[in-house]
Amino acid sequence: MRRVRMKLILLLAIVVFMADFAAAASVFNYQGHLKKDGANFTGTADFYFAIYRKDGATETFLWVNDDGDLSALPPASGVPVTVEDGHFSLEIGDTSLPNMSALPAAIFEDDAQLFMRVWVDAGDGVQQLSPDKRVHLGPGFGYGDEDVLTIYVDGISGDDLNSGLRPNRAKKTIQGGIDALPPVINGESIVQIADGIYEEGVSVFNIALAGKNASLLVRKDPDTPGDVILQPGSTGAVYGFRIAGVPQTISFKGLTIQGYTSAGMMVDASRVAVEDCTFQDNVGAYGRCGIYALKASSIDLLDCTLDNNQEGIRGLHNSYVRVRNSTVTNSQDTGVRVGYSTYFYMENCTIDGATNHGIYLNDNASADIRDTTVRGCGLAGLNCITNSYAMLIRITSDGNKYGIWSDRGGYVMMGSNNHQILNNDIGLYAIHRSTIEYYLGTVTLGGNSADESVASSGLIIKN
Repeated sequence: MRRVRMKLILLLAIVVFMADFAAAASVFNYQGHLKKDGANFTGTADFYFAIYRKDGATETFLWVNDDGDLSALPPASGVPVTVEDGHFSLEIGDTSLPNMSALPAAIFEDDAQLFMRVWVDAGDGVQQLSPDKRVHLGPGFGYGDEDVLTIYVDGISGDDLNSGLRPNRAKKTIQGGIDALPPVINGESIVQIADGIYEEGVSVFNIALAGKNASLLVRKDPDTPGDVILQPGSTGAVYGFRIAGVPQTISFKGLTIQGYTSAGMMVDASRVAVEDCTFQDNVGAYGRCGIYALKASSIDLLDCTLDNNQEGIRGLHNSYVRVRNSTVTNSQDTGVRVGYSTYFYMENCTIDGATNHGIYLNDNASADIRDTTVRGCGLAGLNCITNSYAMLIRITSDGNKYGIWSDRGGYVMMGSNNHQILNNDIGLYAIHRSTIEYYLGTVTLGGNSADESVASSGLIIKN
């Protein structure tokens, strides 16, 4: 028998979530150059493949191409491959090929070294190629749009060299967990964070949620009792999370983000949904707020606490800001600042103790504010200026310098149902071609030094 002399170059490329394959079956590319007797081979050669895990000197075989006996190697049946002038290419795991079985995601859920062993028969018998080739595939490999990919993070026992695919193989940092995600997410993905203190700034850039069931949730592990606290420490980070270039919604749940000098969360041309999170003590330079949306971003806050930030919430540049069932307290400047054609919706919230304004709308902002109390602010409970518009439903403004202040073309409509404008220095204040108007319901004015208005041609009171 003549020995087959071959030169084989192995290239690996990740091809995840292929539409032509079953949800949990993915493929990767294997290509090379085959020579026989010193000349480029042309014809059909049978290839045989096996993937194994290596732990020291121990080799544990996990998959063979014909789905046969893992202890009988090479596999019984080869995959026929067309080779032209020495060149060939095929997809490992492509079940449309003869004798090729699917690649289950489970075999890649380990941090041990994975290798692929290859045999070939080019007409002179089966020959094993050497050396075996290392298989490097990301943790998203093998997950389709019906699967759940969970990346675990543990600041105490984790290591960013781990895969993150199991709790005992957790990443150490939140950034490590984000970086472990595939660049295109087709199914449900979770970055699950064990309780503890994480001193870092986390960047979430250009992630694509592409499948019909695609989602990304960054959350505290619900089974751990303590808090997940993200803070700069000695890292010099000025943002807790910075999300940019992500047009689909990313969700965050159960996190505490504190101590950053620009923003606890900066949302730049992106969309986020934030639930049961705390933003506190984010005080300092530009941005200087709990959460900041800009450049047509969207933020949706539910059941959140924002305390002792320079500004609790800031939304600018055609963004969308929705806040429900949340509190904004002790802001060192303004509780909520919204401007430059941004839309703001607030429902069932409390804003308390802002040094300046509770809610500040400027430069063509528009707002719908319902069932909300604003109290104890150094300036206005609500200041609506520079051609901004606010619709108010069941609002209480209590103990501020100004209850409701409309200025420089601002328009405030106090819609139906009762409003309580109480204990302010000035109850309703409209100046510089501005309007405060109400209808159908009642506005209760009481305890204000100037109950109804300051001299202004722009004030309209209607019953």
